[in-house]
Amino acid sequence: MIFNLKFLEKLTQQISKRNKSQKKKLISEEIKDIQLSEADYVILSKQLYSDFSQYIIENTQNVVRASGTNDQFHYIKSNGVEGIAIDLGRSKFTELQWSIYLQSRVNKLKELRYIKQYAAAETIQQNSDISTDYLHYYKPSFRLSKSLPAEQLYGNITIQLSFLNDQAHRFLIKANTYSDRNYKSPQSFIDLLEQLFDN
Repeated sequence: MIFNLKFLEKLTQQISKRNKSQKKKLISEEIKDIQLSEADYVILSKQLYSDFSQYIIENTQNVVRASGTNDQFHYIKSNGVEGIAIDLGRSKFTELQWSIYLQSRVNKLKELRYIKQYAAAETIQQNSDISTDYLHYYKPSFRLSKSLPAEQLYGNITIQLSFLNDQAHRFLIKANTYSDRNYKSPQSFIDLLEQLFDN
């Protein structure tokens, strides 16, 4: 039995090494904020965007109550992290439409007094697949932390859109919060989503 466990451990390590060797980082580029035009806001007013935003809010409310997931919608809650991940299947948004949508959500985050820490498009190759993650990472403004316990709002926020071979693959938003005495209690994750996705 011990032999089998050791063998399984070695096999797992070999597979892990092989997977790592096949994954190759191609490029990482900074994502710069884009100034949304009137035409962009006309695009954002389309029913398609409104439907997607409503889908996020409704499904989050449903899975939080049930503490579960459905086939495409996953609720995450563990060790100070709360979030959602959506498998997009065949998304109806083009890459340009996604960039407009993401920028509009980032703008709402800034209105909530969040500051950009990191924003980049990271592209890797694994075997014959090319995947790109559009990653936005924001923290509450330091101006909110003039005394202890510090204000953490909804926590540190990550918004990520993943493409696999030019197809939108997964949308993720998560909040990392602190529970120690140096921070006030975070505001609710559902409230964050309502702030970001209420058109």
